[in-house]
Amino acid sequence: MSSFSIATVVLLCALALPARAGQSPSYTNEDLDRVAPFRGETGVDSTPAFRPVASTEQASSARGGSTRRTAVQGEDYWRREAQRVRERQRRFDDQLEALRRTLEKRRAHPGAMPHSDSQVRESERRIAELQRRRAELESDLDDRARRARALPGWLR
Repeated sequence: MSSFSIATVVLLCALALPARAGQSPSYTNEDLDRVAPFRGETGVDSTPAFRPVASTEQASSARGGSTRRTAVQGEDYWRREAQRVRERQRRFDDQLEALRRTLEKRRAHPGAMPHSDSQVRESERRIAELQRRRAELESDLDDRARRARALPGWLR
């Protein structure tokens, strides 16, 4: 082990120790200035050891499957996809809010409207369905991005 990497290990260990027992460490600009010369040792300037798979052709032909090609999407694509999903989720949120307000009114005045109990149950069912569909949107995006090896930060 070279002294170059030992210094890095010692520095990282020193930064990881909390200031007082039971408290999280707090870092200042002085700490960042002190470790800035070692920034390259963290791997931030390194290049990936492998290139992303450019198509599913290689992976599926290795499994004996079809040879359908799909292009690797970059950061811009995944940021647009995440934005599109957030917009759809906002629409679901608006629908959920309207349903919740209606449901509160029906619960506050149960005898005021005919068939109030069945309408309450229908509203509750619709709320549960919208919540499920909203969660599926995010889960689907996460799954697609993970399979495409998109970085998690691209979805934020």
